[in-house]
Amino acid sequence: MSYIPYTVPDSNVISKLSSYRNNEAALLAQRVEWITIVNTATQSGLYHARLFLAFSETSAISVDPSPNYGSMISSGEMPAVVILDVGNTDTTVDPLRTPDFKQGTEHAVTAANILSTILTDDMQRYFFTSEGAGCRHWCAMAIKKLEDANLLPRGSYRSFESWETTQNRTFGSASFPVPRIQGRFF
Repeated sequence: MSYIPYTVPDSNVISKLSSYRNNEAALLAQRVEWITIVNTATQSGLYHARLFLAFSETSAISVDPSPNYGSMISSGEMPAVVILDVGNTDTTVDPLRTPDFKQGTEHAVTAANILSTILTDDMQRYFFTSEGAGCRHWCAMAIKKLEDANLLPRGSYRSFESWETTQNRTFGSASFPVPRIQGRFF
């Protein structure tokens, strides 16, 4: 696995990935078969959401929106840091993980198409709550943006919201709150 820290805002992520290493650059041109939202339990009891751009069952780019705990602003909010992880989709069964949300892509969508769409200026400017929550909302807005750009089928965002309701019934509001905790785009 290669960890590529991508701190928001940074408009050069695609060119950075293209020049990073040959195998990562080649992944940008590959067709993404589906996107997956993976939620893993944290010490706080909430689930942390990550977005995967899956090429196969064993190959993907993880887009991990996380709070930058070292950069809290006066309101207590924390700016987002997005970490791109190129490698395995980590499909192992984890008892601390919710069932994944999985959505096929439209047409011949590449990783570069998706990353260029979701790592735009409006998605880069995001603050997590003072508790460091809001990753699932960032992922949800990425799904909405991909659907609006016709990279995901119509109804994908609505399917995600239905999936959230099901997870809330299964895991409860303390771990999987609905409505979801929202950070703030600025």
